[in-house]
Parts: sequence; structure tokens; C-alpha cells
Amino acid sequence: MSRIQPFQLAVVFVSLLAFTGCPANTGAIRKDLQYGDEIVAALEKYHADQGHYPDTLWALQPEYIREIKQPRYGERRWDYTRYCEKGTFALVIWGAKPYHDGYGYNVPDPK
Repeated sequence: MSRIQPFQLAVVFVSLLAFTGCPANTGAIRKDLQYGDEIVAALEKYHADQGHYPDTLWALQPEYIREIKQPRYGERRWDYTRYCEKGTFALVIWGAKPYHDGYGYNVPDPK
């Protein structure tokens, strides 16, 4: 029976890492969710003043929010969608890989 050599072990480890990818940066999530809370508060202020949600997040600056801080988790960007017919929105941070969690905010349908 032969032993696995260090080089062989390194090749196996690198192969597994390449196949599975690195774990999500979960340490950034808590701060990113705080950023999301700030954006949602600005969206609600905008809605109260204008009667609808903005087409883009950038419409909130600088009157409703000083800066839109990009998340550090996953794709490192906010995915914002305004649903005109329903008068709602969705704000999401997607994980970097399809199997990583995404985090989102949405407004219930006002029916």
C-alpha cells in the first residue's frame, strides 16, 4: 500500500477547491443587511413623498440617502426591481455562486 505524497494531496485539495468554490463571505452579511435597511428606509420616504417607488436606487441620492453603499457579500451589488402594477419593490443581494444564499427585502402586495 502506498502513501499519498504531499504533492498528490495538494493536487486533490486544489481540485476540490476549484470544483466547490470558496465559501460565501458570511461575515459581510450583517453589515450589508444594515445597508439594506438604510436603503429600504429611503425607499419608504421616497414613496411617502412621491406616491410611488423610484425607477432606480440612484434616484434616492442625495435627498433620501447620502450614499448607496454596495454590499460586500456575493455579487457585491444590489438588485432592485420596482413593480409598477403592484406598487411594490424587491431589493436583493445575490450570492456569488448559485448555491450561496441570497438576501432580500420586499414590500407586500398592497391589494
